[in-house]
Amino acid sequence: MRSGYMALLLVLLLNFPARSQTSSFNADSAYAYTEYLSKTIGPRPIGSDNEQKARQWAAEKLRMFGADTVYQLSIDRYGKRGNTRSGVTTGVFEGQSDTIIVIGAHIDSSSPFVAGANDNASGAASTLELARLWGKESPRLYTLVFALFGGEEQGLIGSKHFVEHFPDIEKVKLMLNIDMAGSPGWLIPFIDTKTHQAPRQLVEDAYALDKTLGYGALEYPTHFFSLNSSIGGAGSDHLPFMDKDIAAIDFTAGINTSPIHTPQDKLVFISKPMLARSGNLVDGLIRKYQQQGIPARAKDHYMLWQIGNSPVFISRTWMIIILVLSVLIGLGGILQVRKTRLTAPEQARPRFSGLKLLLFLIILAVSFQVGEILLGLVKGMRYPWLAHIENYLTYSVLWLLAGVWLIARLTRKIKLNPDPAGYAIRAYVLLLLFTAALGFGSVRLALYPALTMVILFLLINVAGSLPKIILALAAAWPLSRLVFNEAFAFMARSSSLAGFQMQSFYAEVIYTSILTLALVIWFAPVFLIFIYTSLAVPPLKTVLLKLRSSLAGGLIALLLAGYGGYLYGLPAYDDFWNPIIRVEAKQDLRNGEKSLLVSSNDYLRSLHIRAADFRKEYRGGVSQDSLPISFEAPWAQIGPVQAQLLKSDSAALTYQVEWQMVARRPWQRVSATVEADTLTLTDFRSEWNYSLSDGKAGMTWFADPPDTIIVAGEVTLPGSAKLIRDITVRYTDLPVELEVESDLAPVTYRTTLTFRDTVLLAARPDSL
Repeated sequence: MRSGYMALLLVLLLNFPARSQTSSFNADSAYAYTEYLSKTIGPRPIGSDNEQKARQWAAEKLRMFGADTVYQLSIDRYGKRGNTRSGVTTGVFEGQSDTIIVIGAHIDSSSPFVAGANDNASGAASTLELARLWGKESPRLYTLVFALFGGEEQGLIGSKHFVEHFPDIEKVKLMLNIDMAGSPGWLIPFIDTKTHQAPRQLVEDAYALDKTLGYGALEYPTHFFSLNSSIGGAGSDHLPFMDKDIAAIDFTAGINTSPIHTPQDKLVFISKPMLARSGNLVDGLIRKYQQQGIPARAKDHYMLWQIGNSPVFISRTWMIIILVLSVLIGLGGILQVRKTRLTAPEQARPRFSGLKLLLFLIILAVSFQVGEILLGLVKGMRYPWLAHIENYLTYSVLWLLAGVWLIARLTRKIKLNPDPAGYAIRAYVLLLLFTAALGFGSVRLALYPALTMVILFLLINVAGSLPKIILALAAAWPLSRLVFNEAFAFMARSSSLAGFQMQSFYAEVIYTSILTLALVIWFAPVFLIFIYTSLAVPPLKTVLLKLRSSLAGGLIALLLAGYGGYLYGLPAYDDFWNPIIRVEAKQDLRNGEKSLLVSSNDYLRSLHIRAADFRKEYRGGVSQDSLPISFEAPWAQIGPVQAQLLKSDSAALTYQVEWQMVARRPWQRVSATVEADTLTLTDFRSEWNYSLSDGKAGMTWFADPPDTIIVAGEVTLPGSAKLIRDITVRYTDLPVELEVESDLAPVTYRTTLTFRDTVLLAARPDSL
């Protein structure tokens, strides 16, 4: 018996993943690495000297930690038009087996103005700390490869390059990725691609370990990922591994709580306990698989639904079954409801009018948005909700109630058809169309309108007023959750950066109109279900008739005024969430035209600008302004085109062309396009990476390009067309001394030089 207990204890110890091991993740070390990357080195955009410094520093750390092999997997060019150096710092810690587990994180930041403390110095730092831990472990069953990827922010450039060029990629059986580890809140497991999910066992192990460690931090936002994975949205460096059918998972913190991709992504917001959380979780998974073996499956197909701290897996087969049954229920529901249509003479009741319903839907869609717009006008801000999105969503719901009141008032004059069946039938038809359209692209997305159909069927067939009302409210849930999903705050705050592209009243009107139209179309079935319920449930109809009274309207107005006053007192911005101010000098190198523009994605407030003989203060009302300050920025030289005719035929001429671009001071980004002045560019070939679309050939050099760029290639033009060059050069400073102070927003600087000319290429070799 005693030996049995000892054996049981031994089994438990071997299977415990865990913290009882001698090595432990050191959050202080990870924080120090985060500080070095985000403060000592600073912003690390792809191709920059800082990105290269960061990768070299990481290589030195990996050597220090005892890696058997350390090297840079270099990238000279990438994609269709990217001509930028980058790479992947790779450290190999050999094990008893040549089977490989990759632990990775991207080491770059999103722009020259973003230190990228959380995104992703924190993930890179955690990865290096794990390398330090595992450099001490001996023996190791599997070989561990620690990879610090460059260029993630430009489209997973480093990790894509790794899976295509790492010499032992066929031996890689598992990839664990850390993207953003230093922020409180959810720790999200990214497990989806457009075609499949991470193996179920890997996900189950992650949740089990999260509980064992006592965090309970893993949170999978089902509705966000239903949308995100279907459109190929936000992702990280684990995705190229998953696309190559390698088991992989990413852990990301701070989607809604960290000001990523902005100048506010600074070290001050990094939490050591959160670094430890991500580090211990990945460390525990490595230890588990070192002891028990890597999961055999590389991928699975399911929809993950989290209940409490436990994952529930809905297989693809069950999703298809649910879809088919929902469609059958919808078709059956239409036939069922048709039998219940009112039989009163047509002339005795109002005709069913789609225009009336469209008017009411527009009222609701506008009502949902008008509260935020009005508060923005009163406070003089475009994004008064940036720091308090949840509060403003509540305010929008209250305004939606005001829209319902207005519609109820209008029904005194605008009569609706009293037959509930007509509204139910149309709701069914729209939901069937939504399900079919979404089903072609994503079974998972199609589940949302399909589930609404099932709820509508139950609503029609259940007895009792209260159950019908509850089901009517429930019918709004699936479609609403897809739009207002768990990462809505992240998506909304990210969209605020689009304010730089909306600097006119008409642009804002167009944007708002598109948003309103989308809301109208998507929520039309829900609106029809509500009308059906109000007509089919007499007590609800009575309540709605009372709602249209002036007294009810007054109470709603008081509620809006009270909550609006509360929101007015809330600051629009805080230490995390701020607008951004950009000062940009522009100069045309051909005609000498110049401008100096200050702009923001919000209104210019509490902003002071001073130059030698210029003073100006902004108190709101405008989001951009031209500054009457002279400057010169002859920082780049664009040479003439040298051309040689290679061949000709009746339709086109092919030339070898070459020109030189020279930096008189280091530039940050260069882009060049060539096209024909008539028709389209027939063909273009160059040793540089380029894209050819819409009759234009384009090339880009990101972050610290060479001082001299020689563009050479073959261009084929129709007939005697001329060649048009369009070149843009960007710098991260100004050609004029300017003092800019803002109490609300970080300030970034940019100089943009443009050059555009039209070149007539001779038609015969002897004329060149």
